[in-house]
Amino acid sequence: MNNQDNTSNGKGYIACSSLEELQQLTRFTPVNGKKPYIKQWQNNPKTISFCENEIKLLKATGYGLITGKSLVTVDFDGKSSLDIALVIGQWLVDAKDHTLAWSSGKDGYYQVAYQIPCKHLEKWQNLTRKAITSYGSNQTIKGQQLEIRYSNCQSVLPPSKHPTNGNYQWLNNNPILSLTPYQSNCLLAAITHKPSNVSNDLSTQDLERLVGGELAKLSSGAI
Repeated sequence: MNNQDNTSNGKGYIACSSLEELQQLTRFTPVNGKKPYIKQWQNNPKTISFCENEIKLLKATGYGLITGKSLVTVDFDGKSSLDIALVIGQWLVDAKDHTLAWSSGKDGYYQVAYQIPCKHLEKWQNLTRKAITSYGSNQTIKGQQLEIRYSNCQSVLPPSKHPTNGNYQWLNNNPILSLTPYQSNCLLAAITHKPSNVSNDLSTQDLERLVGGELAKLSSGAI
């Protein structure tokens, strides 16, 4: 694999300056296709330099960002995933215009990254991933979904090689925004709540209570 041929700027494997803040986290893992291959990669994060070297040695086709530790990604897996995002909030539909976003190059398939607000970190600590195909009265078409990734997950970053669609591409060079507490609760409601219990019409206080109750059930093993 020719490293330089697969960069969008020809100056290095990281082609997005807003990722400078991510590099400081040193929470990456090399991947083959979409899959990490380092043993216990969730607890054995690597640096960008390590991943670049694995690529040069042809051991990896790219690298992934390990989520968690205050960083969450949302994967829009197909155009109909926007129908789920709309129930969560218009802010999520518009996310790729505001926070860091990247794509597999396929129309309707992209990811966005957010920071979790500090006072919500405890709420997120036991959460891993949630693939959502229906929420409220909306649902995706077969084979599509909206996926929220947190602890013990990873998201492949550009310009890694996509298994079937060329290379991942940056959609913008935006900084990674922090979720507001309300936005964080909207995602938590989508992760923990039954599809019929949607958050669009709830006040901030009611949503806070709703999410708190569901997280308590999750911690106790009741759901």
